[in-house]
Amino acid sequence: MRVPFRAVQTVVDPSGDYWGLYVTRTVPERRGPGAPALFDDSMIGFPFGDSITMLALPVAVVDFAWSCLLVPLGRAVVRTPGAFVRGRRSNVAWIQAVRLYGAPRRTRTWTTTINDAPGAVDAIAAGLQRGRVVQPRGAVYAGEVDD
Repeated sequence: MRVPFRAVQTVVDPSGDYWGLYVTRTVPERRGPGAPALFDDSMIGFPFGDSITMLALPVAVVDFAWSCLLVPLGRAVVRTPGAFVRGRRSNVAWIQAVRLYGAPRRTRTWTTTINDAPGAVDAIAAGLQRGRVVQPRGAVYAGEVDD
């Protein structure tokens, strides 16, 4: 039985890095730098030199809450249900190999069909154990992202 949010397989490559293989039907969202802040400290001339005044502190708190909390939460609330529904309607499976421990995080992604996913996962696991990026039959390598 497949447990949600757990790796389907875990393998160790020749350099000793652990890789977790995840299969999902939901399109993984690309991670990147967040949206630019609406408030930029460099645009304001502080009346008492470069020191933060009592007026600037509430503005900075509101800016932080907006750009680091509310906007990302709003994106997740709006986009996640739609991505889930689109994934359930399609026949595409996304396979992600994620380097788990120690070394900097790296993600490799393949796309395949639901029917070809088990064989592709086995081939990808075998390739990772040999230290190679493989192209299994019926799967397309989408690329690698260093986080």
